[in-house]
Amino acid sequence: MPNQNLDRHVLIRMIQIDKQIRAGKYPNASKLAKHFELSPRTLQRDIEAMRDFLGADIQYDPVKNGYFYPPGAAEIIPGVKLTDEERFILQLSEAALPEITTGSDKVFKSLLQKLYLADAMARTGQTDICDKLSFDFGKPMQKSGEQAFKLIKKAIQNKQTLDITYYTTWSRKRTERLFDPYHIRWTSSSWVVIGFCHLRNDMRVFAVSNIEEIKLTKQHFEIAENYSTDNFLGNAWGIIKGDPVSIKLKFSEEMSEWIAQRKWHKTQKIHFEKDGALIMELTVDGLSEITSWILGWGSNVEVLEPKELRAEILKEAKKLGELYKSE
Repeated sequence: MPNQNLDRHVLIRMIQIDKQIRAGKYPNASKLAKHFELSPRTLQRDIEAMRDFLGADIQYDPVKNGYFYPPGAAEIIPGVKLTDEERFILQLSEAALPEITTGSDKVFKSLLQKLYLADAMARTGQTDICDKLSFDFGKPMQKSGEQAFKLIKKAIQNKQTLDITYYTTWSRKRTERLFDPYHIRWTSSSWVVIGFCHLRNDMRVFAVSNIEEIKLTKQHFEIAENYSTDNFLGNAWGIIKGDPVSIKLKFSEEMSEWIAQRKWHKTQKIHFEKDGALIMELTVDGLSEITSWILGWGSNVEVLEPKELRAEILKEAKKLGELYKSE
């Protein structure tokens, strides 16, 4: 099996080596080593990798003391050229994917290598912008659920029912159930799967990382005709739904610009007050998730409406006060 994890800079060297050979310069490891300012052994490994990984028909001419391609040798780099914008999107993906990947990083890396090699420019002589990019998707789960994720993807593609053992964190209980997976979603720094639970005879959302055992069954399912992920999630703040509630929040002047720069919810409406404060109005299906979000802003936000949410925030604030009260 060819090496599927060659370094990006190695791939760029391969492209340059290929160009020299095709130009009839008959380079050898020593000449290439001087050109790249690396050891001859390193360049010899590059040549071997080009043969193994790219299937390059590189041959050595003892008279000219260098490598050449025999007549009719196939091109190892397809003539696909990426635009600057396309290359930038690839670089963004390369920088961002490791933050949310669940066992697909090796496959994605192999895909990137092929795309970069297919690009005749291959960023040669350019600064890698991805080295100057970083992403914060929140804190990842300690358990990745890699095996579960792979089988869920397969089950969705084949519409196969899953037999799972699920651990519910809050109750610390494990239950076995049959589950028809409909949709995988990234939310709150983790993957969740939405589908029909046979045990509860209803739709459920499960954290992929909490699926401890999983196997495909021979049973197949059909997605309900009236199902859509958008309708299922509705106006939930995240994935936990409840009754619709109209909310009005007031953010301090210090936080108002930061809040205004983001689209926090699809129903939000905002406007600035004369004193620089920001008012946000929105309607969410359920309060559990947005309550935690509001508490995270501390004294920089005040709940104006509804009264029950204001009372819940006050209740939590009193608990915090008791927790940190001086002895």
